[in-house]
Amino acid sequence: MRELTEIKPVSWIKFALYGLLLLGIYYSAFTKLITKDWEREAYSYCWLIPAVVFFLIWLKRDELASTPSEPSWAGLVPVGVGIIFFWLGELGGEYFTMYVSSWLILVGICLLHLGWQKLKTIGFALFFILTLFPVPQFINTRIMLQLRMISSKLGVAIIQLFGMPAVRQGNIIDLGFAKLQVVDACSGLHSLISLVCACCWCIFSRITSGSGRCCCFHPYLWPL
Repeated sequence: MRELTEIKPVSWIKFALYGLLLLGIYYSAFTKLITKDWEREAYSYCWLIPAVVFFLIWLKRDELASTPSEPSWAGLVPVGVGIIFFWLGELGGEYFTMYVSSWLILVGICLLHLGWQKLKTIGFALFFILTLFPVPQFINTRIMLQLRMISSKLGVAIIQLFGMPAVRQGNIIDLGFAKLQVVDACSGLHSLISLVCACCWCIFSRITSGSGRCCCFHPYLWPL
C-alpha cells in the first residue's frame, strides 16, 4: 500500500472530481447499464469486470509508481471524440454510443494527466473496461441470426448422420412427426461473448506473466 500513500492529496481530489463529473453526466446511461443490461443473463459476467479491472491496475502498481507522469494535450482528442459520441447518443437514443463516449473521455483524462507511458502501462485494463458494455442490438441480432442458421445446419447434419430424415426450413428443423425451432439461446452467442472476455484475459496474463502461467490462477482471483 506504500504506492497509494505516496499519491498527492491533490491527485485524489482530481480523481474524485472527475469521477463525480462522469457519474453526473452519464447517470442515465450507467443506470440503464447496471439495472437493465447487466441484469440480462447473457451479461451477468459484467458484475465481475470492475473487480478484474482494478486487479489489473493493482498488478501494475510498481510500474505505475516508478513511471513519471508526463501530461499530454493529446488527451483532448479522445475527450473531443467522446463529447461528439455523447451528443450523438443523446440525439439518437443509442446507449452503446454513450457507453463508448464515457470510455473515450476516461481514456482522454488519463492521457491528459498521466501521459503516454502510464497509459500504456494500464492500457489493457482500460481496454478491458469495454467488456462492461453489451454488444449493440443491431450487431447482436445480425450475428445471432447467422449463428442460429449454423446451428440449424449442424443439427440437421447430425440428425441425418444417424439415419433420421430431417429438413431445414430457415431456423426450423422438420422431422416429419415434429418440428424443432432453433431459438436465440441455441445460437451460442451469449456464451461466446463471455468466453472471448476470458480468452483476452488469459492471453494477456500469459504474455505478461514471467512464469508463463496465466494470472487467472492467482489466489486473489480464486473467489471470482
